[in-house]
Amino acid sequence: MFLPWTPFVLNIILAIFRLLLIGAVDAILAIYSRFGGEHANSIRWTRQGGYPEMLNSLYNSWKNLPKPTKVAMVLTIFVSLVASLADKGVVYFVVTSIRHSEADSVVFKSSQFSSRGSTKSFTGWSSSTHYESDIVEAMERMINNARNISEVLSGRVYTPRTSKYEVACDQFDFSALDVSRERFMFSSDCAVAEYALYGVYSPNLYKAKVVSVSKGRWSINVPATPPFMFSTIGTIPGIYVGTMRCSLGPNPVSPANRFKPGLAALPITRTTKCVYPTGEISVLSASTVPFSFSTVGNFRSVSTAVFGEYGDLFQAMERSINNITASSNSTVFLELKVHDSFIEAVVCYSFEYPTPGTISMSCIYNNVNMFIVKQQEINIPIMEAHGDKPFPTPPNSSIALTIEHTLALHNGTPKPISISTMKNTTYEAANYMASLGQNFYSDYDEEQLYVLFDTTDPQQGFEVSDWLLVSITITMVICLCLWAMTKAFLDVRYTSSLHKVITIQLSPQMKILAPMLIRSKFEPFEFENIPVVPVDDIYGPDTVIPSLSLKHAF
Repeated sequence: MFLPWTPFVLNIILAIFRLLLIGAVDAILAIYSRFGGEHANSIRWTRQGGYPEMLNSLYNSWKNLPKPTKVAMVLTIFVSLVASLADKGVVYFVVTSIRHSEADSVVFKSSQFSSRGSTKSFTGWSSSTHYESDIVEAMERMINNARNISEVLSGRVYTPRTSKYEVACDQFDFSALDVSRERFMFSSDCAVAEYALYGVYSPNLYKAKVVSVSKGRWSINVPATPPFMFSTIGTIPGIYVGTMRCSLGPNPVSPANRFKPGLAALPITRTTKCVYPTGEISVLSASTVPFSFSTVGNFRSVSTAVFGEYGDLFQAMERSINNITASSNSTVFLELKVHDSFIEAVVCYSFEYPTPGTISMSCIYNNVNMFIVKQQEINIPIMEAHGDKPFPTPPNSSIALTIEHTLALHNGTPKPISISTMKNTTYEAANYMASLGQNFYSDYDEEQLYVLFDTTDPQQGFEVSDWLLVSITITMVICLCLWAMTKAFLDVRYTSSLHKVITIQLSPQMKILAPMLIRSKFEPFEFENIPVVPVDDIYGPDTVIPSLSLKHAF
């Protein structure tokens, strides 16, 4: 059960619980004092001196006490300890929690700056996360970021609304590198998927060599012009729906003036979607890991060091590049695998570096997930925020979100990147983007972003098990009743401290109210000049006892 309490209120409740438990122990000892024999009051009063006094009293009188009194004293020590620590035990079962109020919704329309190139994207929509972390959480954080979405209220939780979706098409005809499409046909009639490269200089597609290894598996090499300097390669996956093209813009190409074998840059995941005027949505997501090596013979060792494995695409790439000879020209090698909506590729771009006659290569591992979502009803809140205007035709190329994956280092070297992890990352990013649907809509023409959020107001509190809450409540009621009954039905001598009993005895003669603070001294031991019993130690055995003596108190 959720209890909307602050820590202060919880501590007050636990203090009352502890107080009632201690009061119940006092009540039980009061009953024992009334009916428990000669040592009963001594046990109760000794308890008021604390645990050291109880233990010392038990030790000093152990030989002279009857067994029932010993048991009563031991139980008193144990029960008192339990009562004083019970609240600490309860805290163990209490968990700090947050409850969210019933969800409301709000559409945020925010102005964005769009890049002026052929690929449309809003600046600022990039983030980083560890490559083994949940990419959906990283995407949610990016969308919720007040830097990207203005007018958020402090303390309120904004969650981008997601919804279920149905896939209309996830098996495509296929085109690679703009090579004749007939070489890659799957006889699909819903759409065409394409796979192009970015950062390759003047590829001679007429001289492209395509080898069909098996169904959905190709080996391709294309002559090209060497790059001006070392750079990583980009990929441009896309979907053709009729005459409309939706492609995922390339990851940034990274030129460098220094070549270093191994991982060339951090892995990156890009994702986008195209919302068509009809309500259909194309979704694309791709993850890329760039790496490089200085000689052909190093491909296996570098690949294994970067990825920790050496799968069939890497083995095929090794066979493809083994016979390459140094020349002033370059070649693009591509090992490609396509299965339904998933594309996986290893691409390498050869060039002479750092000296003539030495072949180096810039490579990437890349996987892509793409599909088309069935036509959905037009999102009314988004459409109203959009001025009741229909969705325009989406741009040919766009990037909605970019996530860079940071890597842990071991002795200064990045730990291997799991290919299966990168595949899952791509898949999860695509599915989350599809679930956003029209709730996350980018209008690149007007440079406006529309996001539909579900909002909740968090309330701090504590989660307590029902059995524990019921047990504490019943215990507190029983303890309160027991304490009240002893106060009501037992004589005050059995429920009060020794000091109060003494002041009650003195009150008639001294004309004072009890209890109250009184004077005392030890030599001789007196209260308000009245000697404490036994009086024989003070007056002698033959002395007449004064009429006013504490002897009569008991």
